[in-house]
Amino acid sequence: MTLKILIVDSEIQQRREDYLNLFARGIKLGWYSLEWAASGEEGLGLIKADLAQEIALIVLDLQIDDGVVDGVDFANRLAELHIDKKLIIYTACTEGEAGLSEKAKRNVVTVVRQTEQHPRVIVDLVNILVVGQGAQMIEVAGDFTVDKKSRAIGYPTIRKLVKTLPAHYRKQMINEILPFFPPKILLELKQEIPQIVDELIQESYDRDLLKQWVAKQQKAKLLSSDIPPAIEVDDFHIQVLEKRRKEGYIYYDYYLSWSVDGKSDRKYLRKPLLKTLPPQIYQPTGAPGDSRVVFKYPQGDK
Repeated sequence: MTLKILIVDSEIQQRREDYLNLFARGIKLGWYSLEWAASGEEGLGLIKADLAQEIALIVLDLQIDDGVVDGVDFANRLAELHIDKKLIIYTACTEGEAGLSEKAKRNVVTVVRQTEQHPRVIVDLVNILVVGQGAQMIEVAGDFTVDKKSRAIGYPTIRKLVKTLPAHYRKQMINEILPFFPPKILLELKQEIPQIVDELIQESYDRDLLKQWVAKQQKAKLLSSDIPPAIEVDDFHIQVLEKRRKEGYIYYDYYLSWSVDGKSDRKYLRKPLLKTLPPQIYQPTGAPGDSRVVFKYPQGDK
């Protein structure tokens, strides 16, 4: 299956050749093909009809002036429909972003300014996000800086982009990077990785179980409405904080914590809810912090 890049641009007739030239290498190598939409309505229609999930990424111009649905409406409606499609916004508009909902912003990989940044950066981003092919011009330093004279993608942006790659591409990237390490580093990795992987596997299982538990409680409307839907959060954590010591016991308060778009928050969990946690997560422990849950224990049992 050849993946598709959806270009949503009301001036597509005038810019079609520019886009074809820009993505010529990826198209020639069979990495992807381009699909076109001259309006927001047309773009939404193509995505809803994409039952085979061939559309891997969307390049969106916020200044769509054909039809009822403009670029901002298009991005917001995608988010409302829980359609998880990554967006690269390519626009000269500097004000439209303010109209994007918080949900829509989570789908936006980056905004490329037509007036400030070289269009080549879009190709670099598409090649990284869609096919795992690294950009030819990458500097592992500094922040994301791309303009008419510089096309350098900095380390923070590379790390963010790698997180968005499908799991099999991240694995492929690890295999491709390892041969570039000197023997000393490889020996250190050989010693460290088995234990790290074992710990990560257990943590991953626990995170999945906790996320499933959150979704179940939300469906039953047993959690606070302030907690975002489980589908919108990558990871939840149980946070245990010592409350007070009394009569030989140490008491704790328990919170469900999460992070969305770099902003962290938490909500208090009542004792009846904690009793419904999966056994793998709800286990007595002797220390507060981000750990498995305990209600109370005698001080002498520490």
